[in-house]
This record gives sequence, C-alpha cells and structure tokens, in this order.
Amino acid sequence: MMRELIIGQDGFIGRNLCRHLPEAMCTTRRNAAMERAHYFDLAKCGPLPDAEIVYLCAGINGTLTCASDPQRSYRVNVDGTIYVAEHYRDKAFVVWISSTTVEWLTEHYGRQKRVAESHLRTLPHVGMVRAGRVLQSNVDDLCKIMISVGRNRRRGIVIWGEDEQPYRH
Repeated sequence: MMRELIIGQDGFIGRNLCRHLPEAMCTTRRNAAMERAHYFDLAKCGPLPDAEIVYLCAGINGTLTCASDPQRSYRVNVDGTIYVAEHYRDKAFVVWISSTTVEWLTEHYGRQKRVAESHLRTLPHVGMVRAGRVLQSNVDDLCKIMISVGRNRRRGIVIWGEDEQPYRH
C-alpha cells in the first residue's frame, strides 16, 4: 500500500480528500491530536512525514483574503508551496491544486498562484490540477482526479497533458 499524505485537511478540498483516502496521513494546523494527523503550517515550514504521494491542498484562498495580508499569503501560497515541493524532491510525487485564476486574475491571489505554478512546472515530481470554482457538487470529482494523477504518476503512467513543456512569463 502506498503511503499517501494530504497537506491541508483543515480546508474544504483537503477535508473531502480525506474522505476519499481514509488511510492517508494528513496535516493540520488546528487539531494535531487526531489519528494519523501531523501538525504543519505552510507559513512556518517545519518537518514533514515520509510519503510516496503528497496531495498539497493547503493555502490561503481567495482574492480578498490574500489582499488583506499579501505578505503572509505570499509566504504561504508561494514560499510554503515551494518548500513542500522541494522537500519531497526525489522522495515523493506531489499533486498540487492550482487555480484557473492564473490565466486571468491580476490581483495578489492570481499572481501568487502564477509564481508558484511557474516554479512547480519545472519539477518533474510535481503534477498540477487546475480547478475552477470548487463546490460541494463537484469536489468529489476533483478529489478523484487528484488521486488518479498521484497514483498513476507514481506508477509511471503519464496522463494526457501532464507532459507539456513549462511555460515562461
């Protein structure tokens, strides 16, 4: 059985991904006393458990939230994300949830996702899933796609579109 880790179980996507992967380890900023939970905060970047597949769902979401504290949100959404990806270099495959806002949003949130995505696209052990608006009605499909990307890549299977060349801004 593969060792899977969900970073960001406190959020909407991470919490739902935990339902799909009940045996996975997870990280939390709120309740590290939970079974299979490890404390981890993207703003502080500490130790992480060993894993073969990492689902990176944590981050500061939303235009207004990022605009209210752009330095902290940058530290989390860019620096923290890159820290996790670099930590698992040569150790695990990382599935990162990005956003379609990288294509059109010029505010802090969109720019932060774009900066992180530009770096992560250069790493062969990272796969990205871009999501639009995630709601209760479509979160299960998103979770299934993330799991498929992670497990297939770990097995050496490249899914359509994953072998595209990195783009430069």
